[in-house]
Amino acid sequence: MAKTKKSGAPDRKAEIIREARMLMVEQGYGALSLRAVAERVGIKLASLQYHVPTKSALLSLLVEDAVAQYRSALTGFSEDRGNVEETFDEAMAWLLTPSREWNELAKFEIQFWALAFVDETAAAALDEYLSLYREFLADLIRRLNPDLSKAQAGRRAIALASLLEGSMLFYGPRPAGASPPRSALNDLIAAARAIALSR
Repeated sequence: MAKTKKSGAPDRKAEIIREARMLMVEQGYGALSLRAVAERVGIKLASLQYHVPTKSALLSLLVEDAVAQYRSALTGFSEDRGNVEETFDEAMAWLLTPSREWNELAKFEIQFWALAFVDETAAAALDEYLSLYREFLADLIRRLNPDLSKAQAGRRAIALASLLEGSMLFYGPRPAGASPPRSALNDLIAAARAIALSR
């Protein structure tokens, strides 16, 4: 009789995170529970709780994973490429152009954002996630406009994030969601640059 391969702890935890995220993406944050995640993973609730003892711990893991993915994706834009204008424009285009992974992450963010209104653990985790986003944007802005103070760049990062996230209403993760038309993408990038460069 062939033995089935057991998942190691890191593999199992990754599977739990993946299934919990997909549960939120597919059914909304109201469907998220340890029992529902255990069912999706195909393990008993007690086995899941060995890896993730509480829903709060699960929420923290979900955000840690999202932060790690986001940090990994943003690393290329944080390095000195020589041309700060091109790097800025490429970063804006990447943030504004949906991909399958982007759509999944955006749907997760929307559900997590809604959950943060009713759950303190989710709110604290979301703050950590959003601070990474603001820091990334502030760094891009200061490289493009080095005369700005750190505080000024931080305020502009919020304005820039509002532009980027607001565009999701029109070009975001919907069944019929698509990339912005090239003309709209160019206009959004120009608006982002204007926010960064204004005096």
